[in-house]
Amino acid sequence: MSKFWKSRKFFTAWFGLGVPPFLLGTIYLSFLLSTIYGIITTVVVSLWTYDTFNTTCRRCPFYNTTKCGIPGMVVPLLFSKKSPYDISIIRVKLHYYFDLAMIVYVNFIYIHFPYLYPFVFIGSVIGYIIVFHSKRFHGLLFRLKAKPKI
Repeated sequence: MSKFWKSRKFFTAWFGLGVPPFLLGTIYLSFLLSTIYGIITTVVVSLWTYDTFNTTCRRCPFYNTTKCGIPGMVVPLLFSKKSPYDISIIRVKLHYYFDLAMIVYVNFIYIHFPYLYPFVFIGSVIGYIIVFHSKRFHGLLFRLKAKPKI
């Protein structure tokens, strides 16, 4: 895999600039499916965004920078910076699973739109490999690699 795919610039473009439109698209498309899906999706995306900003973004080393794209600039308007070590590993794991659930949910909505789904599926796979599998860039995932102190 080339260095670009593993770089901070790729992460910024992919997640900080690419994910917000996909999430807005998820909300829009879910309303096309039904009002109930639209409401549920709006709530789920809002909760996930709040949880991400509150849990990860405010503890990220790139807080208040453009290195994380849009989130890095919005979070300081809503939350003060905190240390990545003032949150429990269990909370980090819960957020990690919430992230994975969001990937599945976004794919579930987009699968109903076959002309868009391949882009979301490929993006999800690349996102998982670049961020979640390697636990790079994403603000708190390095804590999951750390060995617990006895």
